[in-house]
Amino acid sequence: MGWPPARPNPFTVLQHTISGSGKLRYQNRNYRLQGGDTLLVLVPHNHRYWLEKGDRWEYFWISMNGEETLRIHQMVLSTAGPVLKLQPSTIDHLADCSLRLVRVRRRRVPPRRLPTKRRWRFTTTSSVRRPLPPSSA
Repeated sequence: MGWPPARPNPFTVLQHTISGSGKLRYQNRNYRLQGGDTLLVLVPHNHRYWLEKGDRWEYFWISMNGEETLRIHQMVLSTAGPVLKLQPSTIDHLADCSLRLVRVRRRRVPPRRLPTKRRWRFTTTSSVRRPLPPSSA
């Protein structure tokens, strides 16, 4: 199965920047994401986010799906846009949810299949993004 799938099931990504910065292109508008910014995007959607060469970007993210989630997130996007400033208590709650999801996932994966701590952190809770070449579009 290739990526993207022919008809992917829609989902959302909610990603909170802990430190550093990244870029987002959403509906022909560019955004710079910095510590304290939270991005919300729907997939599939024509957007792109990346790390500029020489920058560092640390974040945690949660991916969600389901009809009600998509409806609510579409409503948020239409009123607030893709970059949000959330209250610290909301960010703490999201970070806690992300960590709990990691713990549940670890219990379900046989020990020999668990990735290293470094790789697990990169793929699950927070990340330092590597630069991608600029798109021609």
